Parts: sequence; C-alpha cells; structure tokens
Amino acid sequence: EDTVRSDASALRRMITAEHFPRAQNGRYFLGPKVRTDWDRFQELAELAGSSEPGEARELLAAALSLVRGPLFTGGPDGAYVWARASGIESEMERAIVRVAGQLAENCFDTDMSGEALAPLGKALIATKDHGVADDMLTAAGATGNLATLERAWGDVCAALGVEDAARLRRSYEAIRARIVAADGLV
Repeated sequence: EDTVRSDASALRRMITAEHFPRAQNGRYFLGPKVRTDWDRFQELAELAGSSEPGEARELLAAALSLVRGPLFTGGPDGAYVWARASGIESEMERAIVRVAGQLAENCFDTDMSGEALAPLGKALIATKDHGVADDMLTAAGATGNLATLERAWGDVCAALGVEDAARLRRSYEAIRARIVAADGLV
C-alpha cells in the first residue's frame, strides 16, 4: 500500500492534482478533463450508431484504430490483475468485438469489405475472438483476391495460434475455393 501511495503521489506531481486528485474512499480517479483512448473509443462507437453508413464506417474504423495490441500487456507480471478482477478487461474485449462486428457488417452491406481488414486485424490481436477472425476471413474473401485472403489467413493464424486457428480452417478453405473457382484457377 505504501508503494501505491508513493506511485500515486509521484503521478500527481507529474500531471498535477487537477488531473489526478487525491483518493476518495480509498479509490483513485482521473480528473474530469482527462480523456483516455477508452473514452474516445466509446464515444466514436456511440456516434457510429446514429450515423449514416459511410460516416459510421469511418467512426467505427477510427474507434478500432485506438486499439494498438493485446489489452493490458507490457507491464510487470501482475500489473494488470485489477483489470481482470474489476471486469474492465472483459468489458473492453466485448466492446471491441461488437465494434469490429458492426464495422464488418457495414463494410459487407456497402460493398467495402477490403476497408474492414486492417481494423478487424487490430481487433483480432486485442481479443483473439473467433467471430472477429471469421469476419476477417469473410472480408478478405469478399475482395475476391486470393493474395488478400492468404494474408488474412496468415494474420488469423498468427493471432490465434495455428492450433486454435484450425477451428476456422474449413471456413478459410471454402472461401479460398470460391475465389479460385471464380478466377478459373481450378
């Protein structure tokens, strides 16, 4: 507890008490003017819900651009136990999966599947969600480009691990067969 207080005091000196006030009831909160990527992600996702398809696609992609990798990693062992214990990690993963699904659906509906690939890739790395992986393969397949599908499959395997990605192999092979048949490469 002394270490937490010491670290909190050091942080308060760096960013000022306005942005990191003293603990209230044993809990620390950031000041009202502090804006996090998570706050921005949620705002963009909410705005997308009431926007026209083109604008919604841009807002959803912008939200996913804030996802930079696996959640709560990079610190020493045990640094993010609080994120799991509080449920914030699960909440964030669900929101990322939901936004990725909305973006994929928007792109499919507007014939813009290729635009979904990069944001879906970010969501996949952060969540390792099979639904996101399947959306990514579907988006890659919808481009009709075999090289794009192969890159997406490689990304899925890298994110999920080859054994876990094997659950999606049938889907990948069916999409691949459609592209090959359409291109007359059989």
